[in-house]
Amino acid sequence: MSPERLTIENFSRIESKNIYFVGFSAGNIEHFVECFPHFVSKICGIFAVLDIDERTPLEANVAEETYRVKALEGVVSLDRNNDVLVIMYEYEKEAYEKILSILGKNKIDIYWFPDKATETELDYRKKYRDLKLEDIILFKSSSRQFVYGEDFNDNAKALFEHMINNGYNKRWKLVWLVYEPESKDYDVWKHYDNVEFIGVQDKEAEDTERKELYYRYLCSVKYAFVTDDESFFRRRRRDQILVQLWHGDGVKGRTRFRVMEKRFEYMVCTSCFFAEVDYKDFGLRRNQMLPCGLPKDDWVLSSDDDDKRFIKNNKGFDHYILWGPTFRKSVKGLEILDENVEINETGLPILNSWEVCNELNEKLKSLNCLLVIKLHPVANLSIYREIAYSNIKLMTNQDLYSMGLHINQIMLYFDAFITDYSSAATSYMILDRPMAFTLDDLDEYDSSRGFVLTPVRDYLPGKELYTAEDMTEFIEDVCEGRDKTADKRHLLCEKMIDYMDSNNSRRLLDSLSIIK
Repeated sequence: MSPERLTIENFSRIESKNIYFVGFSAGNIEHFVECFPHFVSKICGIFAVLDIDERTPLEANVAEETYRVKALEGVVSLDRNNDVLVIMYEYEKEAYEKILSILGKNKIDIYWFPDKATETELDYRKKYRDLKLEDIILFKSSSRQFVYGEDFNDNAKALFEHMINNGYNKRWKLVWLVYEPESKDYDVWKHYDNVEFIGVQDKEAEDTERKELYYRYLCSVKYAFVTDDESFFRRRRRDQILVQLWHGDGVKGRTRFRVMEKRFEYMVCTSCFFAEVDYKDFGLRRNQMLPCGLPKDDWVLSSDDDDKRFIKNNKGFDHYILWGPTFRKSVKGLEILDENVEINETGLPILNSWEVCNELNEKLKSLNCLLVIKLHPVANLSIYREIAYSNIKLMTNQDLYSMGLHINQIMLYFDAFITDYSSAATSYMILDRPMAFTLDDLDEYDSSRGFVLTPVRDYLPGKELYTAEDMTEFIEDVCEGRDKTADKRHLLCEKMIDYMDSNNSRRLLDSLSIIK
């Protein structure tokens, strides 16, 4: 079911009515004001697209007016004769079906108004509707906002590398959507046959050739693989296949509820156990799950010269421990991801002061152990002072990316892994080495974001850390060869991971019948 699209031509049908928006975005609002400047005063309210969405802002601005966002159930109070609903949401069919389910036998006029970029794509889709699909595969690992290092990374990059290393590019053209396609970071890959990088923003480019190329690829690829944002491909043809690779399988819940069944054809996961968890959590059908293992987990058991260069740059220690804290607090522009966890002066769990860090560094020094803290890609780096500890090293996403590496590609060189609720724990479990979990904010995290596996402590394959003393004890155990939680880890590993090899990318391609 699809709502009728609101255009300048048919606007006369509703111009005498009170206008209520369902959902909103800056792009939709700006375009609406541009197209209908004399009718902004007719806007009477805004409803959230879904009633289960903790990240929906409480207020929204249209021109110079501020509106309080109402729950979608409120549409039942509207008057058919005097009111009209205009869907200002990129997934208009989802919103439309939700509205109809709420209205029941009540009737009201419902339209959909796209932003300018969507209008442009609809025009190109019409232009290329008879275009034959080609042997082209599209990759995208970035989210909707640029975060350095996430543009060419994660599962999408691992799958791409596998295809390059195994000659798939002799048949398939492999195209990447990135924010800065001219970056030197991609030069080494551009030398391969049938590899191309195009700009995410080329859809709005003034250069007509770049814009035309962007939409021609969008309309002619057979497959698209994404690690996060699938919305750019939401207007695909029925014979185009979109695969959500996601970031990983772990214990933490998603930040908001969405029924994703119609947003992509397939989703990859680590095991049949997680297939049962994910299809319910993401609102999918069970047959959309591909439990073939994550492509980036192929990196965990392998090494190359770049990986080895990392450990050579940090040689001289007897023991190495990796710590990967998950995202705790929003940074400017990403407030929508706030998980309501208090920030201390270090921005880290457990180590809540620089004095505690000093004490831990002395213990690490006595054990000749290096603790590498890999900060989250969107962590607010401004809160970290320039530290010069001998045995604690902070590593940013940029540090890793500058070496062409992902955290999974350096896990092999560490004797143990510390995290909290990150899916990286599932990846590290493949190595069968000691793990620990910082749980000092367990209750706060549970009440804000929550967990998809409960009770969560039953699904953590390692030692529980609540204090700095707990962390010190774990580090001592690792350095002295004690693995106290091995039995629990083995049981959980058998359940959570189906494949302990480095063939996940091959299995994924085989499952989709993508052959050389």
